[in-house]
Amino acid sequence: MSEQEKANIHSAYQIAAEMTYIVAVGLSKAREKSEARKMHRHQKNRTPFSN
Repeated sequence: MSEQEKANIHSAYQIAAEMTYIVAVGLSKAREKSEARKMHRHQKNRTPFSN
């Protein structure tokens, strides 16, 4: 395998790792927002003195 091919493979793995990180961060942010909306909705619908 030539040095160029090795460099291309290394670059492809690096890009894949970066994309995986971006997707993981995006999904965790979306989950945080979803949970925050659920909590807000739950607090809004509570009646006084309810448990």
